[in-house]
Amino acid sequence: HVDSKPDPVTGECFQLEDLKRAIAREAASIPSVGRSVPLSWKNVIEAVRRRSKKNPYISYERFEALCSRQKVSKELTATYATILNELGYLIYYRGDETLKATVILKPDYLSKAISFVLEDKATKEAHGLVEHERLGEIWHDSARPENERYPKDLHPIFRRLMERFDLSYQVVMPEDGAATTSLVAQLVPGIRPEGWESDWVLKPGDGERTQVCRILDAETGRTVEADGLIFRLIVRLHRYSLGRKNYFKSRHWKTGLLLDDGYNGRAFIEEIGGDVYVNVRAAYPERFLSHLCSEIQWLVDHFWKGLDARLFVPCSAENCKGLL
Repeated sequence: HVDSKPDPVTGECFQLEDLKRAIAREAASIPSVGRSVPLSWKNVIEAVRRRSKKNPYISYERFEALCSRQKVSKELTATYATILNELGYLIYYRGDETLKATVILKPDYLSKAISFVLEDKATKEAHGLVEHERLGEIWHDSARPENERYPKDLHPIFRRLMERFDLSYQVVMPEDGAATTSLVAQLVPGIRPEGWESDWVLKPGDGERTQVCRILDAETGRTVEADGLIFRLIVRLHRYSLGRKNYFKSRHWKTGLLLDDGYNGRAFIEEIGGDVYVNVRAAYPERFLSHLCSEIQWLVDHFWKGLDARLFVPCSAENCKGLL
């Protein structure tokens, strides 16, 4: 336990120095600490840090010039850019047409931009729906200091990055066929939408199958919640949304969602205390069920280090209330 408020007598913070030393010990034990790296790699990282203090983002051409001054070839520059993105030093996606021309040198520059969207009152009241014109107003709000305003040429890049990070996706509104509105999944309603039951009906000839993805702490084996998993699923699986042609037919909330895959059936996914229940109704439900469970396991494996998603089947015996 620590206390960041200084003691009125000693002026010291309770156990704060102990915490710093503990963090230093843990950091020193990380395998990559002390590992030998090429001098050019070290020089590029230092150059990126220096440049980020003046410019939070630059064009890829200028990033190439920055690396060239460190005697790094264009081929190695592309490799370094990819690795630096993976390690969190910067943000760059070479394979994306919208993003490949820009390198964000300061990741928290983007983080703050996203936080402004999440805190926007109008977007909250619309349960995450935000028109792209409104995003522009949020990111270039004249009421904020100059260093908290974002140039208009960055707005489409920020929208695309939010999609890459599974934070939002573009929706189709009934009155406008063009994609000029996005849904920020973290702001969806907290309860099931009214009338959702009518979209979850067992049709004649269909069967129903259920599997449970239990999220476990890999070290202790205890059931835990993967915070934000449902939000990621809402974005990543929006191609199966009931509202993919008309957003208002969508059925999703903070702990669950309904999906439709045509002949492969409909799915009802809901998270309850670390258990993600995946129910599919179809003539052959196993195909869609397997796909959805695999998606959940992949997400947990890649974005929640230390957690493990294991598949169980609800026990069908009358005197059993657990999982198999």
